[in-house]
Amino acid sequence: MKSKVENTKSDHPSISLVIPVDSFDSDLTRRCVQNLRNNDTSDYRIILVESKGDDFAYGRSVNYGADFASDSDFIAVMDSDTFIKPRAIENSATFLTRNPSVGFCGAWISRPETDEIDHVGFTHLSSTTRFVWNSFKRRAPFYALRRILRGNNWSYGVLGVPRYVPGKMVGVSSAFCVMRRNCYEDVGRWDEDYRSSFVDVDYSFRVMLSERWFVSSAPDVRVMHYGQITKRKYGHGDFEGLDTYLKKWPRHRLEEVLKAAARGKFLIPETSREVEDDIVAREAIV
Repeated sequence: MKSKVENTKSDHPSISLVIPVDSFDSDLTRRCVQNLRNNDTSDYRIILVESKGDDFAYGRSVNYGADFASDSDFIAVMDSDTFIKPRAIENSATFLTRNPSVGFCGAWISRPETDEIDHVGFTHLSSTTRFVWNSFKRRAPFYALRRILRGNNWSYGVLGVPRYVPGKMVGVSSAFCVMRRNCYEDVGRWDEDYRSSFVDVDYSFRVMLSERWFVSSAPDVRVMHYGQITKRKYGHGDFEGLDTYLKKWPRHRLEEVLKAAARGKFLIPETSREVEDDIVAREAIV
């Protein structure tokens, strides 16, 4: 595992952005970094963490980068096939500064085909029918088949939703997310037993169950996730990761997360109301 660091302005920026990559010199990595430079000129550090093949574990890359970014107040994490909208990094830091109880924040993620909001965060999905349909829709049918055969799919599913569902939200996606340094130190390092899939769900659950910190996603932090390249390469066939998730989050622990959600541990920002009203208005016009 190797790292490559690019500073923008200062030697000790308040936010560092960790990006797990296969290669520093791939076309995808170059386009990802160029997009960052084009769309956010605020003071942040880019940390590319390269690991290949069997050595790859998303959480290990995040922890590796977070160790390097020990001087930053905020640690952002992003897939190499995610492309930010203007000022996404700056807006993330602003959101967390204005909401000191939020320790883990996600973005509003768009579909590349239509630029429509794909999801603002995860809800728990207990319906078998919706769960299977969602798996096929996201090109991961073997997940659905595996869960059905195991007979424990009811406790597994999470669904990215395009609107906040109060009392039901349980996490945010590592396609783009930001941790407060204090939250990372309190909740602990990302679980390195997962290869890719559900390491972000796992960390969301842990923050939800913490005494101090809340999870949220910010309406003015917008990104576009292209093709879920990382998930297709390391995630959709990652049944060891599935086994890790099911073993770590049995029914009684999942119920604790759902109770935390019902208590409002996923903070829905007030600004989201006017943003969602605008989305509804535009959809009505169309």
